[in-house]
Amino acid sequence: MRAVAVLDQIDALPCAETRPPGEDRNGERAVREQRAHMGGHVVRPLRRVHPAAIARGEVVQRGDEVRLHVRVRILLNGEGRRGVPAEDRKHALPGADLREEGRGLPRDVDEAGTARRHLQLALGLEIHRPAHRRATPHLMSFPPHDQGAACQPGARCPPCGRMFQPPGPRSPMTVLSIDPHLFTDAAVAPDTKMVNAAIVKALSRAPDLGLVPWAVVRQARLSGKGTFPLPPESPRARNETIEGPRGPVPVRIYLPDGAPTGVYLHFHGGGWTIGSARENDGLNDAVAAAGLVVVSVDYALAPETPYPAAPDDCEAAALWLLREGLSLFGTDRFLIGGESAGAHLAVTTLLRLRDRHGISPFVAASLHAGCYDLRLTPSARNWGTEPLVLNTADIERFVRNYLRLEGEAEHPDVSPLLADLKGLPKAQFLVGTRDPLLDDTLFMANRWLASGNPARLEAFPGGCHVFMGFVGSLADKGRARIVDFLRDA
Repeated sequence: MRAVAVLDQIDALPCAETRPPGEDRNGERAVREQRAHMGGHVVRPLRRVHPAAIARGEVVQRGDEVRLHVRVRILLNGEGRRGVPAEDRKHALPGADLREEGRGLPRDVDEAGTARRHLQLALGLEIHRPAHRRATPHLMSFPPHDQGAACQPGARCPPCGRMFQPPGPRSPMTVLSIDPHLFTDAAVAPDTKMVNAAIVKALSRAPDLGLVPWAVVRQARLSGKGTFPLPPESPRARNETIEGPRGPVPVRIYLPDGAPTGVYLHFHGGGWTIGSARENDGLNDAVAAAGLVVVSVDYALAPETPYPAAPDDCEAAALWLLREGLSLFGTDRFLIGGESAGAHLAVTTLLRLRDRHGISPFVAASLHAGCYDLRLTPSARNWGTEPLVLNTADIERFVRNYLRLEGEAEHPDVSPLLADLKGLPKAQFLVGTRDPLLDDTLFMANRWLASGNPARLEAFPGGCHVFMGFVGSLADKGRARIVDFLRDA
């Protein structure tokens, strides 16, 4: 089966022109509305581009051929938009255009990108942004595509569901990019700056982690006497144990109010050395309130029990969930994830299930601020001494705790960034731009996509390491992203 584009008609219509005060014609910004109506999916994906197109498309299958019939209208600078028929204007989705200043895309842009890219490729049309608008937004969803499958009749392209390009030799390479504005000081909200300053101040006064026994640090955190307050205990939570390779493994289970829509297997952060399921009651309670069971694993901690104890416990917890999840919770829709070291262990668990057991049972992974290369990525190596949750010395200390033998960081079971990532579920990658582990997330999201797995990456301006565990508008937004992804995945 092959895909063929058929151009039915091109019309020219006027389009409004706007220029900022004092800007000459060479720097003009033409307001574009590009709409695509394909199989009932109507979108208004972007604006402020020139030229602009209103298009309607219909996918028709004829024998072994799939034809994309399109009608294109080019909106030209001129006398305003009065010439655009009302029947075309009414097809715009009011919530589906680009947010101001290019700082984010709404959820509907997935469908927008699908229709727009089909159209651009079918007509050989490339839409160029003015120089001051070329930075791409920070929310990206780039589902992969099976190059052996052709577009089917309808609005989407099975088996990938949503894609940015059709199959075939004309398909260009998709490039991941993030708006560089997000990494500037101007992009950081005032309350985020205040939170970061408070964190640095608190940790500057705290004892050096290397001078306090780890058992003492853990107990202080659990009793609410750590550097940061313990979240309120969740009334949904109960503690259980499951059988692990070295004995019982504690798990903390959070139950929703009604029948669960899925089970989220969660691994906490803490550099494989500190942290606990109890310390994540705030976020895990919110996930349970959204209708999911949460099973958070208290895996073995280093340095007392170094690698491979933690991933062994996590693998055992995943296998337990696969055996018992349906009978215990009434659903076999399983999701996995975690933050920091927990995100690392979530990816390691997915790889072990695939490689050791030949299964890929989780439908999605929610991965926040993970450490995926224990050799240290450039952002971790170059961070320095600023104690914004983590610094370079902290990361090196945690890695030394976790590993026993020289050269272990070169193994994919330890540094999953080095692994073959094919056949893994769709994933959400969240990271703050002020995280020493920033590169780990940027690199892993790219490798995830390049391995043929759906990936969504979002960078949060000024966010510190695991910023969603603190207070402020950015933390609220991060928690909401996690809950929405797990509920809707």
